[in-house]
Amino acid sequence: MKYILFFFGLISLSACLNRYNNMPAKNNTSARQTLAKSFAENFYAKCAKKDYSEITGFNMDVNMKNYFSPEKIKTVCENSDKKYGKIEIGSLYAAKTNVYPTDFSDLFVFNIKTEKNDSIKYLRMGMTRDKDYFQVFYISTKPYNKWYKRKKK
Repeated sequence: MKYILFFFGLISLSACLNRYNNMPAKNNTSARQTLAKSFAENFYAKCAKKDYSEITGFNMDVNMKNYFSPEKIKTVCENSDKKYGKIEIGSLYAAKTNVYPTDFSDLFVFNIKTEKNDSIKYLRMGMTRDKDYFQVFYISTKPYNKWYKRKKK
């Protein structure tokens, strides 16, 4: 019985692990911050001009390339404009690194201002550490999920 309680105790503790650590200074360079911010600014500038062509000049992983395909860019831009209006990207809020998997990806969180929705305040930009491939791009009300929560099936 002790072992069963111990086992369930470990499972409940593992569900509350901190998902992000502060990014080491050697990985949090101004060049990487600028790259992340310029990707977002480039995307929203294309939306403002109604230019729905493929995003070039940036490395993206396969999922990001599929998300930002020319067919989907139009939908994403139109939905973003309808929900949020004009989006202004501000300063860097935080630079974090994922705990799981270790040493793989980094998260840059920028402050943003939206025209139509004041609750949206952050833009999250995820990049792989080794080759600076973009893998996460979304805006939210929270800077990052502080606690890792497992998805229920």
